Amino acid sequence: MSHTKTVLVSKDAGATSTSVTGDLLVAFVNDTATASGDLAAFAAGTKYQYQTGKGSSLRFDGADVVSSKVQTHVAGTQQILEVTPEIEADGSAFIKLINVTEGREKFTIATFEAVGAANAAAAVDQLVLAINASKRDVFKDVVAAEKSGATTVIQITMPLNVNMRGAANDASSAVTNAQPAVFTIGTVADVNAEFEDGLPIQGVTNIAGPNVVKPANPATGTETYDRSCIYVRTDNVAHGRIDMHEIVIYSLASNSTLNGHLDTHLG
Repeated sequence: MSHTKTVLVSKDAGATSTSVTGDLLVAFVNDTATASGDLAAFAAGTKYQYQTGKGSSLRFDGADVVSSKVQTHVAGTQQILEVTPEIEADGSAFIKLINVTEGREKFTIATFEAVGAANAAAAVDQLVLAINASKRDVFKDVVAAEKSGATTVIQITMPLNVNMRGAANDASSAVTNAQPAVFTIGTVADVNAEFEDGLPIQGVTNIAGPNVVKPANPATGTETYDRSCIYVRTDNVAHGRIDMHEIVIYSLASNSTLNGHLDTHLG
C-alpha cells in the first residue's frame, strides 16, 4: 500500500474560474475545467481533478472516493485545568501534567512540586511559580495562576492545540477539566503545517537542506480557511496493490460562495 497527499490552497474570492493561475482553484470534471457552481456530488464513472497554479491532485474516478469531509474554520479554545492543592504532613504537594495531545504512549509527563510549604496558600504560590518557570518541551508554554476570587485554586492554561490530563497528591482535590480544548482548523499555522506535511510525499524530502528550494508557505497574515478533505482508494488488482490518496483543499473562510459549492460537491 502507498499513500499520497496533496494540499491545495485556494485564495478565490468567489466561485472558481476555469483558468488555472496563481492561488485560484480549478476543478476538472471529465477533463473539462468546471466552475465550482457547476460541481455536483461525486458520481461513479466521472473523472475528477483539482488544480491551482501551484499544484495538482491526481485524476480519480468518483467511484473510488472513500470519504469526504468539510470543516469550517475554528479559532480554537485553550484548555484550562483546575486543582485545589492541599499539603501532606511534610508540607509537600505536587501537580503532574500529562500531555495526551497525540493520543498515544509514550506520553510526555512533567511533575511540579511544592516543598516544605507552611500551608495550602504557600503551596499554591510554589506550584504556580514552578509551572511558569518550566523550560521543558510543551510545558514551557503552559501558564498557571491563582483563580480569580478563589486564591486556593490553581488554573492551568494550555497552549492552543494541546490537550493534557492532570493528577495531584492524595491530599489535593482531583484535577478538573474546567475548559476543554477545542483544536483550531484553518489558521495560517494549520494550513502551512499541513502543506509542509505533504511535501515529502510529493518528493520534496530535503526541505531543510541546501540543495532543495522549499516552496513558500501558502497562507500568510491573518487569513483563515475552511478545510475540505477527500480520501480516494485505487486498487491495482493485477499487482495486488492498494493506494490511498488524500486530497486537502483549503479555501478562504470568507468565501461563502465557494465553500457552499464544495459542501454540495463533497456531499
